[in-house]
Amino acid sequence: MAGRDQASISLTKSLGTAHSSQPASAHEALAALEGRLKHHPMTKEQREILDQDLARVAQNLGDISTLLSACYGEKDQRAMRAEESQAALQRLLWALERQDQPSTIRTADDSARVRDIVEMNGKAAHSG
Repeated sequence: MAGRDQASISLTKSLGTAHSSQPASAHEALAALEGRLKHHPMTKEQREILDQDLARVAQNLGDISTLLSACYGEKDQRAMRAEESQAALQRLLWALERQDQPSTIRTADDSARVRDIVEMNGKAAHSG
């Protein structure tokens, strides 16, 4: 939390002391702070929790997409947006796969691990 509070203080200072006559936008201030903020690699435990959360999101998006397609048809805007959400999640999974985090020990392909979690959750839901 302290890091977030410090970033808020720095953001407030940046917004109030812009070098131009007009105050910088929040986006510009955040962009300026990006280089000064400390980033910390994800721990193995954090990554496992993230993978589980993403698996739940993937399962829920799949269920939502199926429901909306069944109720409104595949060409309906709502069903199409649900499919786009699934595609966005897949792009996030790929980006996480490509991300180089040497301090995080990975024992399996992250995307495959998320898919395995989704499959296990799906089997448990159908059997229970």
